Amino acid sequence: KSYPAYKTDHIVVLSNIDDNSLPVALKKAVINREIAFIEKYLGEFPHDKLLIDKETAFKNRAYGLDIPKFLSDFSDVFKWDIEFFKALSKKMVEEMVIVNKNQDYWLPEGIEVYLLMKYCQEFYPEVKILGNLSHVWGLRSLNLTKLGFNDKYPYLYQFSARKNLDQPLTTRVDSLSNFNRKTISSYKAGLGLRYLENFLEDNIFRKSLKQYIKEDKFKTNSTLLFKEIITSNTEKDLSWFFGDYINSKKKIDYTIKKVIFDQDSVYITIKNTRNITAPVALYGIKDKKIIWKQWIPNIDSTKIVTVKKGSFDKVSLNYENLYPEFNQRNNWKNVKPKLFERPLQFKLIKDVDDPYYTQVFYKPRVGYNYYDGLILGIQFHNKAILSKTFEYNIVPTYSFKSSNASGGFSFSYNHYPENNIVYKLTFGVNGSSFHYDQDYRYSTFNPSATVYFNRKS
Repeated sequence: KSYPAYKTDHIVVLSNIDDNSLPVALKKAVINREIAFIEKYLGEFPHDKLLIDKETAFKNRAYGLDIPKFLSDFSDVFKWDIEFFKALSKKMVEEMVIVNKNQDYWLPEGIEVYLLMKYCQEFYPEVKILGNLSHVWGLRSLNLTKLGFNDKYPYLYQFSARKNLDQPLTTRVDSLSNFNRKTISSYKAGLGLRYLENFLEDNIFRKSLKQYIKEDKFKTNSTLLFKEIITSNTEKDLSWFFGDYINSKKKIDYTIKKVIFDQDSVYITIKNTRNITAPVALYGIKDKKIIWKQWIPNIDSTKIVTVKKGSFDKVSLNYENLYPEFNQRNNWKNVKPKLFERPLQFKLIKDVDDPYYTQVFYKPRVGYNYYDGLILGIQFHNKAILSKTFEYNIVPTYSFKSSNASGGFSFSYNHYPENNIVYKLTFGVNGSSFHYDQDYRYSTFNPSATVYFNRKS
């Protein structure tokens, strides 16, 4: 009796997820919209009542909304809508997609993330990852504040992939790390379903999903049924998805190696830099607007794609961020050669990578020793929020007492082996030059190799 009832068009929703600052009529209208949206993708809900409790919402929070208010600022309606939608979709999917959750959890959890991404895309396309803080002076120039709310899914996947923390989607739930069980695996699954939808086009994915749920109704089935249905509805090869994408940790990463002009054609060389073969989206771009788009499947090593000359000035892979990719900074080429493929950009604050620029971060450095006296300089580095394979640190300084240049540097290359007891290999070199007495300089040069092993837990 303590649970308020919201009577929607054909479902009564009982819930104690409350926000007294919002009127009941508004909440009822929002819930009605949420149910209609979910049914558009999954078909009609098979029951006339549904219970959504606080515990369900707490266990399935939408990450990004529960960080301190001084780090983000979202409207009350947006927060309540997204939190309720997350809990509602969880309950509805559980009733409509019945699988062995220890083995095939990736499909229902992927559907939940997919639905949330589609919902935000339709109703909140303008909301940024940090909410209204993206408009605050001093912060709005950061690339982090320009990310949309949906950009957190591929971004967090990239974070885990670059640190080799992800696990295959077919890993049993009781063998997943907490990080993957709570967040990353469902993100990868949701991104994969969105990937399928865009690659198949013509609503084939939505049609197949509804067909699967209809045949699955009130029965426990494996994800093999979903595979059989969706592959029967298309002539496109989906072995990459039901093979390496869900069964391995292999990362997708393609790059455009070169672009060659002919009289009326443009020849684009695309290279696969990793060990997974998956379809890629190729775009022609003019002033950051899409002129044309083309899906290219089955590039296992290198492929030359021919397109007609047009008004585009750049070609790009994965421009709309439709699929999770290991590195998006190598996805661009100018159609006409330029001195810098991506212009240099100097930034004071460490930030998210901007694919339009080659970013160099800098910060002032102050130091002191007896023989050099006051030491002032600038540190230049490329360490963005996401880790990179190659990282550098260059610190030129000036020593006022000795009236001489000083400073240091470091370069390192990081390699993360897949499916190995080794977590990371780092090869590097660093050096410095200062004074140890009046007019006497010392210099260091240190090559190094470090092996980090995976933890058992």
